[in-house]
Amino acid sequence: MKHLILILAAFSLFHLCNGQNAKVLVLKHELRWTDEARFPNYFLYPDLRDSIFSDIRMELSKTINVQDVLFPERVEYKIINGFGNQKVELPEKVSGAEPEIGIFSFITRATSGFAMYWKMNIIIRQNGKTILTKAVSHELEYFDASGYLTSRRWLSPDEFRQIFGRLVKEALGVLPASDEKITLGSPEEKEELIRSLFPHSKRVLLKINGAWRDAGNFSALLEAPGDTLVRLNYHEGWESESARPGRSAIFSTLFTEITGIDMMYEQKVIREKKGTVKFSDGQKTIIRLKWIEMQER
Repeated sequence: MKHLILILAAFSLFHLCNGQNAKVLVLKHELRWTDEARFPNYFLYPDLRDSIFSDIRMELSKTINVQDVLFPERVEYKIINGFGNQKVELPEKVSGAEPEIGIFSFITRATSGFAMYWKMNIIIRQNGKTILTKAVSHELEYFDASGYLTSRRWLSPDEFRQIFGRLVKEALGVLPASDEKITLGSPEEKEELIRSLFPHSKRVLLKINGAWRDAGNFSALLEAPGDTLVRLNYHEGWESESARPGRSAIFSTLFTEITGIDMMYEQKVIREKKGTVKFSDGQKTIIRLKWIEMQER
C-alpha cells in the first residue's frame, strides 16, 4: 500500500507540471561553523556553476517533466558563525502556474564534536501550493585526522559537483535517501603526492589511543614493518584561561547592576594548556599550547 501511494504521488506530480517551464526562485549554499579553506565556494567558478545548473535542470526535467528550468542570476552564499540555522523558505509572491523551486544547500559542523554534515532541502510550489518538499543529510568524513585539525581542503571541484548532484537526486526521490557517511579524500591520493615530493620515502604507521583530539591523555606508536620506531605517552597538565576586561564587559556589568537584566556579549579569552610527552627511552618534552577564543558571556 505504501509503494502504491508513492507511485500515485509521483504520477500526480508528473502531470501537474507536464510540458511547462520551471523557475528556481532561490538557490542557497551556506556554511556554518566551518571555513572556506575546507569547503571553497565553488559556485564562484562559472564553468562549474553552469555544470551544476545543467545537472539540476536535467534531474528536474525528468522528475517533474518540465521543458526548461530558469535559474537566478546568483547563488545566495553566506557563512553563519553563530547558532542560527539556514532559512528554508520560498518568497511569498507567486508568479503564476509555473512550478517554483527552492534549493537549499547547507554544510555545517555538528553542535558538539567534530562531525560535519551536508544537508539539502528542495521545495517545489505550483499555483500557491507546495507539491514537493524534502530534506536529506549526509555526514562528511575526511579520511584522516588532518582534515579536522588543519584547514585542509576537503573536496575538489569535481567532488563538490558530484556530491551536490547526489543530494539533489535524493531530495527529488531519483535516488533513495540514506544515512550513509560520505568519505572524502583517500590515503592513496596523499601517498602519491608525498612520493612525488620525496621519491625515497618509506611507509610508517602512526597509531594513537586516547583523548588526543582534546589534548587529553593519550599514547602513540610509530611503526615500520616489523619494528616499532617510537613509543610515547602524553600526560595533560594544568589548564588556565584569562580575559582582559573590555568595554562590552564593563557596560554589561553596569547594565545588569542598574536593571537586573543580564546582557550577553563576546569576549576574547586567552586559554593555555600544558602537557608532558614521555618517550620509551626516558626523554621528556614539555608542550605548552596557547590560543585565543571568542566566548559568549
